[in-house]
Amino acid sequence: GEKYNFAVSVGEVASLNEIPFISTSVNPENVTQGRPFVFHMARVNPDEATVMAMIGRQVLNATKAAVLFQNDLFSSTNLASDIETAWEIQNGTVVSSVSFNES
Repeated sequence: GEKYNFAVSVGEVASLNEIPFISTSVNPENVTQGRPFVFHMARVNPDEATVMAMIGRQVLNATKAAVLFQNDLFSSTNLASDIETAWEIQNGTVVSSVSFNES
């Protein structure tokens, strides 16, 4: 798909120029194989959500948040739920949670 082709192209350029590249969207072996500067890192939703909530509350001093997520992607739905939970743990208020379908 599009993300795969992008990761392969960027990975090739990164390797040739010895620039570290971390892909979080794809994990086929030929994206990273034989490329010492190309890595794959899987995100963990609760950790990502916690960091996002901490930045929102502690750095941006926001007290309210809205969550917009793609409801036909399982990962998006799960991350949205984790963000809502993390935001509330940081004593923030989620004022709206809105889903959309890309198709």
